[in-house]
Amino acid sequence: MLWGWWTAFLTDIGLFGVLLYSVIDGGWKNPDFDMVGLAAISVVLPVLLLLPTVRRFFWRSDSVPSLATTVGTPSA
Repeated sequence: MLWGWWTAFLTDIGLFGVLLYSVIDGGWKNPDFDMVGLAAISVVLPVLLLLPTVRRFFWRSDSVPSLATTVGTPSA
């Protein structure tokens, strides 16, 4: 689950970076408000992923049993 959190977080940050670059590339004095809106919306997902409750859910280590505890145990 941790790799999924990192994949989503890095993808969202990358998307925000591309959209922010698109806004900046057009010039500060002539902003495209559609792109500004998309960039603002795209920053919401990384912020939500950084909330403590969401991080604790995805970063907990007890969600997947470790290999050391499953090797050598008889299956029922």
